[in-house]
Amino acid sequence: MQPTPCDAPATTSGCTSRRSLPEALEDAADAARLAPSVHDTQPWRLVLHADRLELHADRTRQLLTLDPVGRALAESVGAALFNARVALAAAGWAAAAEPVPDPEDPDLLAILRPVEGRPDPELAALAPAVAERHTNRRAFVEDEMPDDLMRHLARGVACEGAELIPVVHERHRQLVARLTQQADGSQNADPAYRAELRSWTTKPPSTGDGVPPAVVPHVDGRQHDDVPLRDFDSTGAGALPAEAHSTSAQTLVLLATPRDDQAAWVGAGRPWSACCSS
Repeated sequence: MQPTPCDAPATTSGCTSRRSLPEALEDAADAARLAPSVHDTQPWRLVLHADRLELHADRTRQLLTLDPVGRALAESVGAALFNARVALAAAGWAAAAEPVPDPEDPDLLAILRPVEGRPDPELAALAPAVAERHTNRRAFVEDEMPDDLMRHLARGVACEGAELIPVVHERHRQLVARLTQQADGSQNADPAYRAELRSWTTKPPSTGDGVPPAVVPHVDGRQHDDVPLRDFDSTGAGALPAEAHSTSAQTLVLLATPRDDQAAWVGAGRPWSACCSS
């Protein structure tokens, strides 16, 4: 799934005829549920009203060891918000979305309202990809990402208020690799982290959430990745090949925000949904 250009033409080209407001909001809620989320926890609660869709944090699904401040939770809700915007555009509606810092309801993270106007055709064009999106944990290819695609992704991320920073210089790549290795070692040394991970990687597929062993690499202790991937194979049942071939010579990017607060975290989730989709 590719992100939306800021200067997308204001026409309805490529969009379907407008669906009724109730139908469009239901489409938005259905699409939001398909968004990527940390450990596939789906830590959101969607509240459908006659004129809007509210996106709340579901704290019962927050990863208290991995994500004690709720940054990854808010990013996950931001990804759901992006999918909802795509669905509204495909239904023929323009939309207004904004973070909602509300001291009376701190778990209300965003409100999405269909409004009069022309829907964004670039957003609408992404609708078929929403249901096809999946996380790919198979081996990486050696080729670096083409410069034109990197520029396109960076431009789309900027549209959502974040910044995509390519890690170009070798010394910076080695630094990212070293910090990632240190963070991976620190996390896996924590029994509470390993227990939390296990609880979300051993669920049967019928639950509809979590990371099943069928979609993760089998970890046999012989991996030598420069940039270690998160080990989801908590029971030794990973069904994908062990080697991910992740090296510091491949394309590395960092997703950054101008602030470090809940509104910025929600904003970071929107380009995450776009860039992590395929």
